[in-house]
Amino acid sequence: MIKHKRDITTKTFVDDGVIIEDIMQYHYDNEDEKSQHKLYMEYKGFEDSGQARQNIGTITEPNHVWFGSYYRRTTKEYEK
Repeated sequence: MIKHKRDITTKTFVDDGVIIEDIMQYHYDNEDEKSQHKLYMEYKGFEDSGQARQNIGTITEPNHVWFGSYYRRTTKEYEK
């Protein structure tokens, strides 16, 4: 089962507009679930960061889970 972790939206203001970056991060139960969801996220216009596993434990007692981080950048120009 896909477990949604967090959404992050940042806005970077530049001379003629704004760059909006949406980041969505998920935990998965297995590799197949991650692979299927990656295809869906790419269909929605997101790119995969490439990270496949994440430690949600500690250094001395690691707990690695399947992980996906996806991002999408859009640019909006200011109206003149």
